[in-house]
Amino acid sequence: MKKFLKAVGVILLTLSLILCSCEKEEKKDNTEEGSTTEIEGSTTEIEVVGFFVQSNNGWSYLDLNGKPYTNTIFDNVDDFSEGLAGVKINGKWGVINEKGELVVQPIYDDIDSFSDNGLARIKDKSKWGFINKKGIVVIEPISGAVDDFSNGLAGVKINGKWGFINEKGKYVVQPVYDYVSSFSDNGLAKVEINGKYGSINKKGELVVQPIYDDIDSFSDNGLAKVKINGKWGVTNEKGELVVQPIYDDIDSFSDNGLTIVKINDKRGLINENGELVIQPIYDGFYPFSNGLAKVKINGKCGFINEKGEFVIQPVYDDVYSFYNGLARVEINGKYGFINEKGELVIQPVYDSAGSFSDNVLAKVKINGKWGFINNKGDFVIQPVYDDVSYFSDNGLAGVKINGKWGFINDKGELVIQPVYDDVSYFSDNGLAGVEINGKWGFINNKGDFVIQPVYDVFYPFSDNGLAEVEINGKYGFINKKGELVVQSIYDDVGSFYDGLARVEINGKWGIINEKGEVVVQPVYDYIYSFSDDGLTIVEINDKRGLINENGELVIQPVYDNIEFVYSYN
Repeated sequence: MKKFLKAVGVILLTLSLILCSCEKEEKKDNTEEGSTTEIEGSTTEIEVVGFFVQSNNGWSYLDLNGKPYTNTIFDNVDDFSEGLAGVKINGKWGVINEKGELVVQPIYDDIDSFSDNGLARIKDKSKWGFINKKGIVVIEPISGAVDDFSNGLAGVKINGKWGFINEKGKYVVQPVYDYVSSFSDNGLAKVEINGKYGSINKKGELVVQPIYDDIDSFSDNGLAKVKINGKWGVTNEKGELVVQPIYDDIDSFSDNGLTIVKINDKRGLINENGELVIQPIYDGFYPFSNGLAKVKINGKCGFINEKGEFVIQPVYDDVYSFYNGLARVEINGKYGFINEKGELVIQPVYDSAGSFSDNVLAKVKINGKWGFINNKGDFVIQPVYDDVSYFSDNGLAGVKINGKWGFINDKGELVIQPVYDDVSYFSDNGLAGVEINGKWGFINNKGDFVIQPVYDVFYPFSDNGLAEVEINGKYGFINKKGELVVQSIYDDVGSFYDGLARVEINGKWGIINEKGEVVVQPVYDYIYSFSDDGLTIVEINDKRGLINENGELVIQPVYDNIEFVYSYN
């Protein structure tokens, strides 16, 4: 049974966004590899205020109407941060505001983005310092390396040694360390001296002596892993060892105050005081869930509670998570079910088994056939099928017999006869895709064709009530009545967003609305996805421009690259 997800479309959309940011001359990027910025639960409003456009001459800054904020051409540009962006002119960096006005003259060899404290790192020849938003130097450039500010302090490296300065440029931690990390929210930073690690506070006081081969960041519980002589222990924020360094490995502490430890390839459990709650005797130890943890010993699996007591003895080749009070277990290649007391409520006689669903049925396979059992192990649906699916929310499950698919209810009654070559799950709209003789259509839960099987491929219905379909290599959209609201005439189509979708025909891209009406004529080599502001980049003859939702050109397609400029309020 197939799952119909338009993964290719997702991949293409991702690629389009990546391609959109490609440039002939690489734009300055201060982002560390692998880092991401995520605003969760924030009331910050993000809006487009303009565009950086690149041509053979360099970068220009345009407003929302495609008019220049400034006639200055930049060698390079940086992203806006705190309402300001670094720009490079004649080989030197300065800063502009969102109106394109120079607020910091281009006299520096490099400028970083402004931080929350209103300071930006600048490079003057081989020296680094800091300026404020008015361009005033607040920390004079010094020889050596300088980090960005974090929690009010910045790391500086002088003569090969690291220390910290405050926002006035004064040393609060003298440069005596071979390495320093940024200060964490708990006010501590990792430091290295002579190959050993410890932690300091913002006064420069050593709270964890530099005696360790490694030290991790402190967790919310005020504890950090430390390594010495190849063994791991745990220290608190006072530098006191709460767990002696005797373990080969220590996991992070869970919310229950426990963590898994490893010694001599055996695993056990300790609490935040370093006390062994469960002796390290297990070959495998898995996280707790609902008070139980899967463990493996001598090749067998069972479950223990947080006291280390076996709730379910380790007699199984494998055990799985509990669902609706029951867990699958495997022994000698056969599957059964146990309850949370460890009682074998369903004997391990099945060749394969799924978890119990909300309707308290589990699919099982025996002697090559599939059926469904209840939580007592009684067959509710006899094992007569070659394959079965899980039940959909409407209470129907797909079943395959003699090479054909149909649907049964949870009583095992065939409500839709097995006449189909393949079927999908029933979706929220009450329809399921079915394939017959190589063509796809849609049926309701009575088995009536709502949409006749005439399509080569179909995709799930979207929230707008439309589904993409393919027929004879051409794409269109149908509604839930099976009516073609967008004729199958396109070589490719994108998903609808705010009532609009990209379409390709004869190698050119345009835009249609949900009625199938052409909003933007297919004249472009490519059209990217619309932004929330109703704008999208178009490409023609390897040049890029910008159009709005009405297809009107906001920026003529004459540029090598276009970047949106955002304001965060």
